[in-house]
Amino acid sequence: MKYNLTNAFLAWKPRGRVEVLPAEDHMDVAGTLGLDKSWGCCNPPLCQMSLEDRAAKLCVKALRDLIFRDRCSPEAVHQAISQLKEYERIQAAEIDPL
Repeated sequence: MKYNLTNAFLAWKPRGRVEVLPAEDHMDVAGTLGLDKSWGCCNPPLCQMSLEDRAAKLCVKALRDLIFRDRCSPEAVHQAISQLKEYERIQAAEIDPL
């Protein structure tokens, strides 16, 4: 199933696991799942943005916060965000001619 950042969120543990989870799992992130951080549908201003704007925010978040700041594996980040429609939009933009 493909998610988007209005009905799902990224959850991660620095230097560890990265997952995309449905909105209803948001309250279980810290306790049950053992993940320390989350971002996505839990951020109302993000949910009001267009698909393209959410895609741009996703690029920045994945690179700056997950990979550089929290030292998550680039492969783990890619694997997780590939489940998001916003990531599909980024990939389509890279393929489309200017």
